[in-house]
Amino acid sequence: HGIWIHGMFVMGPQHTRQTGEAIVKFARKNEIESLQISVLTPFPGTPLFDEMKDQLLFNDFPADWDYFDAAHCVYNHGKLGAVGLQEAVFETYSSFYSASAWNIRATRQLAARNISFTEKIADIINGSQIAKKMVGHLRDEMDQFLDVIRERIELQDK
Repeated sequence: HGIWIHGMFVMGPQHTRQTGEAIVKFARKNEIESLQISVLTPFPGTPLFDEMKDQLLFNDFPADWDYFDAAHCVYNHGKLGAVGLQEAVFETYSSFYSASAWNIRATRQLAARNISFTEKIADIINGSQIAKKMVGHLRDEMDQFLDVIRERIELQDK
C-alpha cells in the first residue's frame, strides 16, 4: 500500500547496550524501514529535570541549551553513564543501518523493478555507501560530543 514504517525509540538511564540490540531485533522483525533513537532528556521546568539536577553535565543556560535536543545525553547517570549511553545509541544506529541490514521491503522493491541485474547491483551498492557515509558522519559528531562529555565529567569530579 506504499506505507513505510519509521520507528521511534527513547533510551535513558535504565537502559543498557542490550536495549539497543533489542531495538534492532524488534525493528528488523517488524520490517521497520527507518528508526530514530532519542536520548531521554530532562527539560528545565519538568519534574524529571528536578529529579536529575544533581547528575546534569550541562546546566549552564543559555549556553548549554543546544545540547537539550534528545540526541545528546546531558546527564551522567544510570547504568551506562553519559559516555556509555551515547555509545549505545550510536551502536544501535550503526547496527540497524549497516550494509548487512538492507531491509526486506527495499530488497523486494528493487527485485520487482524492471531494470537490469547490473543496475540492481549498482543500486544496492549505492544504498550501502549512503548508509556507510551517514553512520560515519554520525560517528564523527558523536566523537566530538564525547570529548565534551568527558571534559564535563572531569569538571564535575573536581
